[in-house]
Amino acid sequence: MTSGRKRTRAAQFLLVLINLAFLAAGILFIVYAVKMNDSAWMEVIDENLPWVRTLMIACTVALGSVVIILSFMGCLGAFFKKRGLLCCYNFFMVLALILVAIVMAGSFTSMALASDWAGKEYPATNQEPYVAVGFNRLYCTAEGAYLCSAAPMGDVIKSLAPGILSEVSSIAKGINGINSLCDEVESKLDLFGAMPDQLADLCKECEKMDDLEVFAPTLEWVDGHCPISEAGEEVIEWCGDFLFKGEAGREYDGAPYGVCRPSFLTLWSDTSKKLGLGLVGFFIFQVIIIVSVCVMRRKRNFDDQHSENAAHKKSNKDGSDVEQPSQSEPYQGASAPVTVY
Repeated sequence: MTSGRKRTRAAQFLLVLINLAFLAAGILFIVYAVKMNDSAWMEVIDENLPWVRTLMIACTVALGSVVIILSFMGCLGAFFKKRGLLCCYNFFMVLALILVAIVMAGSFTSMALASDWAGKEYPATNQEPYVAVGFNRLYCTAEGAYLCSAAPMGDVIKSLAPGILSEVSSIAKGINGINSLCDEVESKLDLFGAMPDQLADLCKECEKMDDLEVFAPTLEWVDGHCPISEAGEEVIEWCGDFLFKGEAGREYDGAPYGVCRPSFLTLWSDTSKKLGLGLVGFFIFQVIIIVSVCVMRRKRNFDDQHSENAAHKKSNKDGSDVEQPSQSEPYQGASAPVTVY
């Protein structure tokens, strides 16, 4: 009896640990989906490949929610052992498996699409030019926030407003960000007489730029894989025309996408691959849990049936050990039979 209770408690403890792991996985799925949704990169492919966003965000959030519900059901079932809870647990487990399969298939399809594009010359499909436009817009907007807030002014002024280089060169050195340069020039208008027109236009446009922190993740990737300083003056001029003049050049030649295409497609492929491989591991873990539960359930039913049969046999054996009167022996309380002639 004691060993049976110990096994039951051990099984309960193991089941609680498994469901706590499910809870952590569900939370991670939702956090990952929220981060992807907040990432500016999703805007690049969202307009023309909306299924990527739907599968990689909406279905991932749904999966995380189902897994969290599943973990609570499992913990309750470990303590209360109600058949209804077991049925609900099985239902949500199957639902989670379906969602995992859908998101996993979408992730590997997305990875295959990015890899296919990377192996072909631009444009790989009719959709890629639209992705290029979205990438250029994001790249330049992120770099615009950087140019306005933190970029060294010497090279920036040379590329964006060469006409005023001689006028502001004396104070541009050592200043980071167009906003800081504008403040510095305004504080020394007695030296300049008036704000140079080109610089005034830059200052006005920088006031409209989003804060640099919004694009911090994008800039981190750009600086590590495709920095504007190495992209060439053509890219800086392209972004300058886009940001400060509202003029967008060609989407590939001389544009950010033309320089950063291999790195961007690698980012797209690797992100999809990581999500897909993570879901493969989770899918296998779920299948192992389902098979283990079924085997344990079957074994428990077999043990219960075996115990019931053993108890029944013992009961029959105990009943047969009771001494019954023999049919061959006369009943001692009766008189001897009388023969009538």
